[in-house]
Amino acid sequence: MINITVLLISLLLIAIILIQNPKDTGLIKELRYYTTKFISIKDTNNILDTITWILILLMMILVILGNK
Repeated sequence: MINITVLLISLLLIAIILIQNPKDTGLIKELRYYTTKFISIKDTNNILDTITWILILLMMILVILGNK
């Protein structure tokens, strides 16, 4: 069960890291139209950065618990 959760977290991390390119050359450029309606691009990067750190910490905890 932990292995599947770590795999899903890894896939989410890959997607989030691909989205959060601060130079407006990645996927965030395509999402600019949709995100500016609700929150600014700067806020989007802050939110994605926070989600990235939360997922990394969650994955580290699961990997440590899975190795016991």
